[in-house]
Amino acid sequence: MLETLEESGKLRVLLVVAGKSEQTFTRETLEQLGFEVVIANDAAETRELFSASGFSLVLIQEQLGTQNGILVAAGLKQAQAHSLRPTTPIVLLSNSSRVGLPPHISLVVPLPLRNDDLQAIVKLIR
Repeated sequence: MLETLEESGKLRVLLVVAGKSEQTFTRETLEQLGFEVVIANDAAETRELFSASGFSLVLIQEQLGTQNGILVAAGLKQAQAHSLRPTTPIVLLSNSSRVGLPPHISLVVPLPLRNDDLQAIVKLIR
């Protein structure tokens, strides 16, 4: 069973990215900033982890192999709308330059991630 935010004393981030190197860089950087990072490897695991425990933030890659991260994020927001949990910001990590922001996405950040991008993301939840 995963700890709640109150039990761990750290802000929790659900990280959903396809590449292992991107996962490692992002996890290590967020951990250095004092976050607890939980990694989901696909849409099913993302939904399971998100519904089982509270997160301060979700970082999700736009393209997760054959799965669309935007649709996965929309499903998370829909599930959250039917719960009593506070709204969790979702940040989309994108390889493309987007012109619009889907309504269930708080921020779009380009890949590859840079430290400044992570600092901007952190401001969303601190």
